[in-house]
Amino acid sequence: MATIQDFYRDRDVFLTGASGFLGKQILEKLLRSCNVRHVYVLVRPKRGRSSEERKDILLKSEIFTPLKMTDQSFSTRVVLIAGDMTSPGMGLQEGDAELLRREVSVVLHAAASVNFTEKIRDAVTVNVLALKEMIKFCKSLPHLQAFVHISTAYVHCYDPFTPECIVKPKESPQVVLDLVKNETDQRLEELTPKLIHPWPNTYTYTKCLAEWMLQEEADDLPCCIFRPSIIGASAEEPYRGWVDNFNAATGILAGIGIGVCNPVYGDASNKADVVPVDLCANAVIA
Repeated sequence: MATIQDFYRDRDVFLTGASGFLGKQILEKLLRSCNVRHVYVLVRPKRGRSSEERKDILLKSEIFTPLKMTDQSFSTRVVLIAGDMTSPGMGLQEGDAELLRREVSVVLHAAASVNFTEKIRDAVTVNVLALKEMIKFCKSLPHLQAFVHISTAYVHCYDPFTPECIVKPKESPQVVLDLVKNETDQRLEELTPKLIHPWPNTYTYTKCLAEWMLQEEADDLPCCIFRPSIIGASAEEPYRGWVDNFNAATGILAGIGIGVCNPVYGDASNKADVVPVDLCANAVIA
């Protein structure tokens, strides 16, 4: 029976969101365990910094320290591709686009805005418009065998039970895209509470829109949606307890640990919906 390593051996993978918490973990796992040939990482162009300089900054993260001890040449398998997912054609240079079309057979889409208080225009642009551009691009990949989109377990958080299916939102993604394109910031601010209801924030709302966009526009692609809950520090890989931010549960635990957070009341029988980042990365890759 073929293993996951067999599937990925000598493949070229296109990864977005590699500078994020989960994205770094996915990149490290691909390089350490999956025998991939190359991982193409989409990054926004930055003035004054070359691609190699930006790659060096990314790979200086502590998560790659164990890998450096066993494979000193691992960085040669990471190729940075300049682009902007919110631009037409993802802002790719034609040469880079052709390279990806020729080589890539797996796309892992981890880029997202995870800010709960993001303005609706920004949340829709990053979580919906960028996905629309990615879907278009994936349809141009002749060798595509897997396209994985990272969503959230709270995509229908207003319901006590999240069904394992895609639920249609109140408005179509295109209607919302047109709205944020044509309305002023002030008008969008006024419309946001009614627009996102019953979702509690723009993050979960736009993630729901994104899933429905996949349903409408990517039904002919080999697509999978992964819905993690709150992502916390690693359980085992590449070492226990790796984390690079103070978001969500990490911030609460850090505050408790140093004594700056007061006790909070709750039901001790409830379970925290926190999943280690390395288990999330393994699930995305699998």
